[in-house]
Amino acid sequence: MKKTVRYCAHFLYALTLLLSISLNAQEKVLPISAAGPTISGSPTHKDNQKSPKLEQKFETDTKSKAKVSSTTNNIQFNFQDSKLKNLIDWMAQVHGITFLTADNIKTDKTRPLIGNTKISFQTHSPLSKKQSWNLFVAFLDMAGLTVVPGPEPDFYKITTQKSALTAALPTYIGTDPEKLPNNDAYIRYVYFLNNTSKSMLSDLTKLLNTFMVKQNAKLSTFAELTALIFTEKSANIKAIMKIVQQLDLSAEGKPIRHLFFVNGRLSRREYRNRQGKLVSKEIFDPDGLITESIRYSRAREDRHWLYEGGVPVK
Repeated sequence: MKKTVRYCAHFLYALTLLLSISLNAQEKVLPISAAGPTISGSPTHKDNQKSPKLEQKFETDTKSKAKVSSTTNNIQFNFQDSKLKNLIDWMAQVHGITFLTADNIKTDKTRPLIGNTKISFQTHSPLSKKQSWNLFVAFLDMAGLTVVPGPEPDFYKITTQKSALTAALPTYIGTDPEKLPNNDAYIRYVYFLNNTSKSMLSDLTKLLNTFMVKQNAKLSTFAELTALIFTEKSANIKAIMKIVQQLDLSAEGKPIRHLFFVNGRLSRREYRNRQGKLVSKEIFDPDGLITESIRYSRAREDRHWLYEGGVPVK
């Protein structure tokens, strides 16, 4: 029981640690959700949402004819030797949002963030708003930039990828890697290892770091919970997690410990034997305290404990 209560305390500490990372960046702390936002780091859209009328007022961009219809599924890119700033301004109109960059503040020592980067690209079929956003994030990535949530819901910051590592980012805790956004937006992802011991955690992180671009990504660990904490492009994390999940198996190729989360909090923990049969199950309340502990023998319930405030009562 002491181990269980200690585990819950460590888990709550992990959540506090993640929130402090965001606070240190002096950003608004985002709500932590296992499900995550509809489009990570991007505006949420309704299927029938109308787009604003766009006035083609892009500076020195007479060759570009980007278009958007009144529906969310008819957006076309057509930029020819156009400044990246024009693409950013156009996307702001398409999505009805505001982008903030260091270029909004002029000083003698400020170097332009966007610079003179230019883009030539056109689509041959209409895109949805979600597809246009993912494409936009990919173009920023090619320029060494990324987009992160701003101080208000409809404001987004365009910053360097290095600066994004310490920014307040959409955070996913214990989420199935397959459910992470499939784009180049930066996120923070926490994965709890099933079978990797604390002693093996250091060797695993050294191996994973060989697959990451260190100056634009960060991998840290929380040894008490044998957890990995990624700050990286979502698409890259998904690719790395395929390696992690293959390494984090028993000798028989099966996971032993299974953790289940609701709204980013541990709700159930199960242990199975090498044949995959359930051995024990623990249930936790929204505060992370254990409420039930069940032991199984020959696929039947053997012992059942009830807890209140993390203390056994029956």
